[in-house]
Amino acid sequence: AAGQIKLSSIGVTYVSSGELTSSTIDLGAPAVLEQLTWFPSGQPSGIGSTPIRFQIATNLDNLTWNFVGPDGTDTSYYTSSVSDIAAIHAGDQYLRYKVFLSTTDTSKTPSITDIAVTYTSGCLPPGQIDVGGLSSGSYTITVSKSGYATTAKTITISSDTYESIQLNP
Repeated sequence: AAGQIKLSSIGVTYVSSGELTSSTIDLGAPAVLEQLTWFPSGQPSGIGSTPIRFQIATNLDNLTWNFVGPDGTDTSYYTSSVSDIAAIHAGDQYLRYKVFLSTTDTSKTPSITDIAVTYTSGCLPPGQIDVGGLSSGSYTITVSKSGYATTAKTITISSDTYESIQLNP
């Protein structure tokens, strides 16, 4: 299916293992990686104890890719569908992941439909934005999020302006 990572099939059977390396993800600034999540978390029964494994590589130069697992070595893997990411990646800007799929029953394949990496930047904690390049003057900002009341606020921009807008359920 489109948007799905799974093992290749040959006729009605799947190959026993395979891997995929992502393209480079630019986090926009040095960041602290928080959590790796993938869906679906449940996989077909009888395909092995760790049918999905991940490793992560990060850097500041967008050139050096050393894939490691949660203990910081190339012999460990993230095997839980919700995993805290090792602190070794803190302060890096570029990210790639490698996913390893395997099955002990070649009539079935593990699959992934969504992958998420949460992170924070020292400049922008979660839920904040930075808008630059605005001329001095008044602007109306409208903030909305599903499950919260939409809020509009008029702000006046001078040389350095910081504004806070709180959303209420």
